Amino acid sequence: MEVAAAGEDGAVNVWRGETLIQRIQHPRGLWTVLSSGSPTGDTELVTGCHDGVIRVFSRDPTKQGPEELRAAFVQAGKEALEKQAKGGAGGPTAEEVASLPPWEDRQSQHGKKDGSIQLFRKGGTAIAASWSAEILTWVEIGEVTGSSNAGSVNGVAYDHVFPIELEQPGGAGVQNLQ
Repeated sequence: MEVAAAGEDGAVNVWRGETLIQRIQHPRGLWTVLSSGSPTGDTELVTGCHDGVIRVFSRDPTKQGPEELRAAFVQAGKEALEKQAKGGAGGPTAEEVASLPPWEDRQSQHGKKDGSIQLFRKGGTAIAASWSAEILTWVEIGEVTGSSNAGSVNGVAYDHVFPIELEQPGGAGVQNLQ
């Protein structure tokens, strides 16, 4: 059996047992990965990426996109990895910050609902704000800086390590996994 896992680092890792058999790097973080089986035994992976694109992956060559499209996707993934290696994982670039609406213009934009999150440009940095429906204004949350979840498991260093907690049956406590 194969299992696919999506990560904020933009990679889909496909595992067969404890063996990583495939890694599909995306240009941005991933929200989800789904597996769709077919009666013929073919399995496609469907990913939802932070760049707003839903992609379908297949091992069947007749279902794959044109070579130019696949090459552009691989290149975008490589560029994302290079950005992460330079410490840019998760944080906005100068171009992205420049494209944000200025904090001074926040009152001209209303949130869709209470708690909506919006990014603004303030003093050359990106800030996150939450919409307050009660007072009809944006409330500053803080600067958008990106993050790092680097760590190690069994002495092996990884770019991202996410702690997982499993509640034990019968109230026997919580088991922490990495």
